[in-house]
Amino acid sequence: MGLAVLAIVLLGVSAVRYYSAVKALTDGRSAALSAAQLLTGDLSPLDHARLEKAGADLQVAADDFGTRSEILSDGWIAGIATHIPGISANVNAARRLRTAGEDGTRLGRDVIGLVEQVIPASAPAGGPSPFQRLVQLASDHRPQLDRTTADLAVFEKSLAAVPGGKLLGPLSRARATLLSEGHQVTSVAGPAINLLKALPAAIGPGQHTYLLLLENPGEERPGGGFIGSVGTVTFSDGAVTSLVFHQSAYFTPLVTDIPAPAPLNEYLFHGQHWELGDANWSPDFPTSAAEVELFYTQGTGQAVDGTIDVDPVAVSYLLQVLGPMQAAPYPQTLTAANVLMELNYLVNLPGNPGQPYLAAFGSAVVHDLLNAPIDEMPALASALERGANQKHIVLYFHNPTLERLADGAGYGGELGAPLSDSLLIDDANLSGTKGDLFVTRSFSLTATVESNGNVNDHVVLQYHNPVPPTAEDRGLEPNSGGDYRDYVRVYVPETAQLTGMTLSIDGGAAQQVAPGAVTYELSREAIGFWLIVPYGGSATLTLDYTGPFANISVTPEHYALVWEKQINALTWPVTVTVTMPNGRSYHWSSTLVTNRSWSVVG
Repeated sequence: MGLAVLAIVLLGVSAVRYYSAVKALTDGRSAALSAAQLLTGDLSPLDHARLEKAGADLQVAADDFGTRSEILSDGWIAGIATHIPGISANVNAARRLRTAGEDGTRLGRDVIGLVEQVIPASAPAGGPSPFQRLVQLASDHRPQLDRTTADLAVFEKSLAAVPGGKLLGPLSRARATLLSEGHQVTSVAGPAINLLKALPAAIGPGQHTYLLLLENPGEERPGGGFIGSVGTVTFSDGAVTSLVFHQSAYFTPLVTDIPAPAPLNEYLFHGQHWELGDANWSPDFPTSAAEVELFYTQGTGQAVDGTIDVDPVAVSYLLQVLGPMQAAPYPQTLTAANVLMELNYLVNLPGNPGQPYLAAFGSAVVHDLLNAPIDEMPALASALERGANQKHIVLYFHNPTLERLADGAGYGGELGAPLSDSLLIDDANLSGTKGDLFVTRSFSLTATVESNGNVNDHVVLQYHNPVPPTAEDRGLEPNSGGDYRDYVRVYVPETAQLTGMTLSIDGGAAQQVAPGAVTYELSREAIGFWLIVPYGGSATLTLDYTGPFANISVTPEHYALVWEKQINALTWPVTVTVTMPNGRSYHWSSTLVTNRSWSVVG
């Protein structure tokens, strides 16, 4: 009887104390939410008063996630509660929420400490620019920046450890807020920190000059879109000292001794010399960047420290932050919603400014980006990261440290040697039109894996070339009678053996065809074909090939596929079906908004 009374008393005490601890979690959630909104919401104005308020909120959250809720993780009562059915799941969840709250609060304090170093107490005329202050922060406070990076990784790990499942009302609400706001914080903090860490080497002490390529996904080339405009931006000790843009045609009379690659010569140049606008002929961006830099250096006598490819899709992400933009002296206003099509109309349709507009617009975007206020920097860093993840921004640096950072983040556009099955569909629109704005695609791969590790791949490439709906759109297809003329290269593993190709036009019977060329480059086999998709019609090209793409050195066998997106390409649907030796099949549907990968074990 005495033991029963003691148990009831202990349960009552634990219930009261756990209620207080859970309330502390919900109070901490509210305080952390207030701080997060101050640090990641509308940051205008971002000043020391705002940082002080966020810091005070984080101190309240630290107390709530700390001493006021420590019973959730410490002591004998916590140990007993984790073994009581119906209570244990909530106790374990509360522990994880508390840990994540502590880690998020620590990260928030780190961020405040960094931002305090950047925001001046006053803004005297002629003072350092925002980018100069960021460079100074990254250079002078590297230990603090490294600590923030480490705390960000810890917070991301603790967010991932928060369990799912049904929880009591207060805990469920606390979890929902933590996950929503926590992921928003990491999505903003991660890109901003990575950008900060790269700035000293990229634009810090000394002079740094970069080529900026404005490319058009409406007229795809193997290494991105047609290069309409080329700019150079020069930084001296973090300050912009030069920003100049030229039409790519500016270099045509200056460089006349470089022959075009064989397919480009055969289907477009016909013996004329190669031009800078088409110099990105390789799907490997470091290779294309070197070619473009060769044109630039021969034409100007000036060397550069790297090359950056940007297209209108990436610009649309920046304009979501920077707002609508005009390019003096032109009156047109471009927005995030219309920039892709409006640029094509303004540059290509009669009665519009033409190519000079592209250079003026590129200069305006870069100027506004480099002079954006500090409170827009986190959102701009996120926009830049989004564009780079989707290959609408691609980077190449001569500085080995920066190049390793770009490659490590997946922003370098390098076509690496595949370790398993791999695929890249690389279109080169040589129609003289902006047909890639209208031609739709869908791609599929079916892989049949044999017990000996051999894989039989069947790839289907479907193209549809509709008649554009408006006169303006039709004006972007003035040549080729509207036909879409595409030198497509399918990059597969170097060990692949092509066993067949067929072509069907407008749903007709599939006819056997031969590749225009089969070459070996970049540790890949490239299968080239001159594909013409009729105006208002469709075409389906299929390829069959086989090779030792599965890993049978492990048991059970392992099959993996990496499907790489073409640089600057718009987003198209893909499907993948894999059948393993035991007869089991796996199917995925996705889009090539970025590189994709799939794997099957046994």
